[in-house]
Amino acid sequence: MPAREALIEALRVAPERMQAKLALALASNQEGAEALLELTQEAKVSPRLLLEPSVKERIAAAKPADFSERIEKLTKGLSPVNEEVQKIIDARRAKFNPAKANAGLGAKVFTKTCTVCHSMDNQGGAVGRTWTGWAIAAWNGCWKMCWTRAEMLIPPSARARSH
Repeated sequence: MPAREALIEALRVAPERMQAKLALALASNQEGAEALLELTQEAKVSPRLLLEPSVKERIAAAKPADFSERIEKLTKGLSPVNEEVQKIIDARRAKFNPAKANAGLGAKVFTKTCTVCHSMDNQGGAVGRTWTGWAIAAWNGCWKMCWTRAEMLIPPSARARSH
């Protein structure tokens, strides 16, 4: 089936957020759910996809053979996604020095790194969260603070590539 093949190929190369959406589409029937489990077993997609509640539910509804045991085995030892993200944020926050924050660098990093998916002021991608409004609410309208936060949360390697 050419559509399934295209979906599988897209799943292999898509960003993490898009992978979850593609995994949902793939697992919409038993054959697709089986293909998703096989791709995970072959290490062609991240087993973290199987931790996404919506993906796990879709696989369960499709009822591939021994899906519960397979998911448990493939995700054994993985911490929940939110826990991993929080660890990264905490580590970066601990190293962050607000006195050395650079709003211009934060803007440059956001433009180069984040606008692929995210938008701000109607410029950028449409896949991720729109920062206009959200940033105002989250950071009390202080754009310098917003850029500072963007600088803080982006890994140093990505910041170095933005210069």
